[in-house]
Amino acid sequence: MRRISGALLLALAALGLAAPASAERLQTDVDGDGAVDTVTARAVGDYGVGVSAELSGSGGARSEQRFENAFVYEPWLWRVRDVDGRAGAELFVHTGHITTYETVTVMSVVGRRLVRSGRLIMNGGLADYYAMGFRCRAVRGRPGIVAYDFARQSPGHWKRRARSYSWNDGRLVRVGPARHSMIRYPPARERKLGC
Repeated sequence: MRRISGALLLALAALGLAAPASAERLQTDVDGDGAVDTVTARAVGDYGVGVSAELSGSGGARSEQRFENAFVYEPWLWRVRDVDGRAGAELFVHTGHITTYETVTVMSVVGRRLVRSGRLIMNGGLADYYAMGFRCRAVRGRPGIVAYDFARQSPGHWKRRARSYSWNDGRLVRVGPARHSMIRYPPARERKLGC
């Protein structure tokens, strides 16, 4: 069996004939037409990620979003699930990393285009006395996401802030002011990607 050189693989990938060396690919319906679409997440530059959707129901229309300098590596597609109440799955993509938290961009297909619906942050650890996460849940009777963050005030006393977002045509829209409360300890279900 002959080995194919890396340069040849990259050339084939550029022509769309082979997957790039560092890529994730999945088949799911992201535009809600009932047909299976192809979603690809791949390395962009030294530290970025690009996400594309090839929509099968529209003659192979392709839409892409890039996140430069994200400082993230595989896996990029952390969750794929229909959470906005419309047909078609949303993509939860790892698009950023710093020492204190991870950035997750929620993506949807709107009008045959892949769009950034919203950006959320999470850090489930409590070692630095700060934590955050989010959950998919109803907001004022509609599908939505509630984002939480916690800051330790003293042993056994944590300040909790909850911000609610509801879905509006494939985009997350802030609903009302943040709710603040004091709790004894941040629940694990509110310190992760809970969708």
